[in-house]
Amino acid sequence: MSTSTAAHARLARFAGAWEGPETSPGGTTLGRFTSRVLDDRFLLHDYEQVQDGRVVFRGHGVYGVVPGTETCTMYWVDSATPAPVTAAGPWVGDVLTFQNQGDLGHHRYVYALHGDDRFSFRIERSTDGHAWATVMEGHYRRTA
Repeated sequence: MSTSTAAHARLARFAGAWEGPETSPGGTTLGRFTSRVLDDRFLLHDYEQVQDGRVVFRGHGVYGVVPGTETCTMYWVDSATPAPVTAAGPWVGDVLTFQNQGDLGHHRYVYALHGDDRFSFRIERSTDGHAWATVMEGHYRRTA
């Protein structure tokens, strides 16, 4: 069993329940996360998006740290994407940025902790990996 690191401790700050408004080209929604830590090494993230009082999207993420490094990994599955999403990236202060490239271009998934009771999240896309456009953004508060 590997030893947890500072990157693991930062991931653990997401443990708990969170809720907040989100904006995207599809309109305004409510995002809910419930997260827990598994054996001090992985963050398990369950997500649902609510619009007009009903759940319209669900997802599940597993976040970890590459052994021997401080690079974080993300494995994500959801109700709309046909294949799992994998990405990796570093913490810079309290901001964790995952990045990947695939058939649909470049993507960034940016999590920013704001103290112990708030975080923001955004998804960005790029065709060239240099000019980025935000496609979804949310701001969440801890509820438990």
